[in-house]
Amino acid sequence: MADYQKEISGDLENLKFKQQKNFKDFELFTSKKHEKYPEMYTHWETTYGFIFSVQMKIEQGLSILVEELNKEDLNSYFDYLKLSSSEKEKLLEKLEVDKQSAIDEIRKIDKDVQYALASEKWTEANNYYINNLLYFSDDVSKACSVIRDNLLEYLRLLRLNDLRGTELNDLQSFESNYKQQMFEEILPNNRISLRTEMQKELRIGNT
Repeated sequence: MADYQKEISGDLENLKFKQQKNFKDFELFTSKKHEKYPEMYTHWETTYGFIFSVQMKIEQGLSILVEELNKEDLNSYFDYLKLSSSEKEKLLEKLEVDKQSAIDEIRKIDKDVQYALASEKWTEANNYYINNLLYFSDDVSKACSVIRDNLLEYLRLLRLNDLRGTELNDLQSFESNYKQQMFEEILPNNRISLRTEMQKELRIGNT
């Protein structure tokens, strides 16, 4: 009888140990989820902001030239574009001789910089998503993949439209603008869906 009770007691201790371990593992997983979800959401919000502000930032940059700012201001702007000293000097000289041609050249450089920054933010967000999939539920993972794919397609569309410029005929221009407007309507809803899914699960974890 004593041996039997000892065996039962040992089994209960093992069970208790396993339950405690499972509880600690669950606590760790939940803690990681509370860490990863906000960081993932911040990544997509940052990417969203960079992509949607590409055109605005380009126009802001060009307004500096239109306002006839001094050489110091222009050099600050060129520093932002990460131009070399020789590139700065050539553009400053060109602005004196052929201002419109220089502005066109700067516009192209500025576009390249803005699109590269937006693309870099998308890549950072996507890498974070891939590296932390383990902590995302199916619903959150799906919401992330939807906004990821749509942001990339929207960025590609903006870039393609800029590169083609006036080469589009009326029908192509209409189709391109339609696609752009479609993404501009869809993506805000994608943000809401992602935020809603994350909030729902984080609230459950806090109850």
